[in-house]
Amino acid sequence: MTLQTDSPPPLDIDHPLTIGIGPRRRKRAQLIALTVLGLLALNYPLLSLFGEAWLFLGIPILYWYLFSVWFVFILLVGRILESHLPPDDSRLALDDLDDED
Repeated sequence: MTLQTDSPPPLDIDHPLTIGIGPRRRKRAQLIALTVLGLLALNYPLLSLFGEAWLFLGIPILYWYLFSVWFVFILLVGRILESHLPPDDSRLALDDLDDED
């Protein structure tokens, strides 16, 4: 009498689930995480820390905080979106779009 066990099949390296998430899903996840962090950074508990009338170079510290968070958010979104583009040499250049008359 032989006892048969259900052993899992060997891993297929080319199977989509074993490769990991693709660049589109990774980009989407990064953008969602960045949006959540941005919303938390621009919400009540952190904004109340800068609610007092402190001045830095004659500008209220709350304005420095708001514009700094906004600026960093824009930089990070740009970095995420640019990181998944193909290299410059493989992109279609505007010169290639000229009409040949």
